[in-house]
Amino acid sequence: MRPNQQRSEGLICSIDVSAFAAIMMVLVVTFMMMIPSGHGGVSADLPKVSHPMPMRKARREDAMTAAVMRTGDVFFGSNLEMKRCTPDQLPALIHDYLGKGTENKIYIRADARARFGRIREVLIGVRSAGVENVAFLVDERKTHWPRMTARVLSTGWRVTTHGNPRLASKERTRT
Repeated sequence: MRPNQQRSEGLICSIDVSAFAAIMMVLVVTFMMMIPSGHGGVSADLPKVSHPMPMRKARREDAMTAAVMRTGDVFFGSNLEMKRCTPDQLPALIHDYLGKGTENKIYIRADARARFGRIREVLIGVRSAGVENVAFLVDERKTHWPRMTARVLSTGWRVTTHGNPRLASKERTRT
């Protein structure tokens, strides 16, 4: 320190965080670009069932997937990239994927409101390619019905609900 320079006694209370924020934004964008979407950007409103079976192989990068949208559009490809096609083009596309060594199974993501005729055309295209293992992807239905309960009414009838109030059964109790 120079002898004639005066030292300030105040505290420095400001921290510049703009460099930290810029680096964090770059990291967030980088990691978002690296995460695959899981279905090639094609989103279908899948049918809902009560007891679905887990299909872990459907999430693989090389799994063959066909998607049938509500509008009737058909997409085919792997989970990373899906391309629009027609059901007539499916056999050739499937043969290309089988030549790359993928599993001899196709997963179909059919929209719950898609017309059955269009899904049938896709199934015919898949079968003509020689693929016999077909799996339909579904979502799990969330039910919030109460458990089975039974109560005896004052009139001598016992009412049993099997989780669904519409399925209630009545029977006469012995008095």
